[in-house]
Amino acid sequence: MSSGGRVGFDAPYSPRGCDMRWFRPDEMCEILSRFSKVQIIGDSLMRNLAVAMNLLMRTDLYNGGRTTWVEDPKGVDCTCSGPFQNRACDVWHITANTELVYENDPGSLYCPFEDTAIVNCK
Repeated sequence: MSSGGRVGFDAPYSPRGCDMRWFRPDEMCEILSRFSKVQIIGDSLMRNLAVAMNLLMRTDLYNGGRTTWVEDPKGVDCTCSGPFQNRACDVWHITANTELVYENDPGSLYCPFEDTAIVNCK
């Protein structure tokens, strides 16, 4: 990781010798449409993966990782990187379950419900 870098001012970070690529939201929706459910099981790092996938499915880097239909805890900012860094945002204020987003804020999702897998973290 330390020998990677960016090719351009706003370009994504690319680790050296890694052939992974960044998917556009429409490509991600197409991939997820092949499955009915994606179950992510593990620790807080896996929960962060589920939040990140839901954030990308909402195409909103500012509010995509938080439950926009629930008020943030008093004095806590759960926008941007808050869901990944602030323990006060955990559980009730993060979007680690696509089903909850579909139920409470379906208009925020880029991927259509009928065609896309539900991403859930246990």
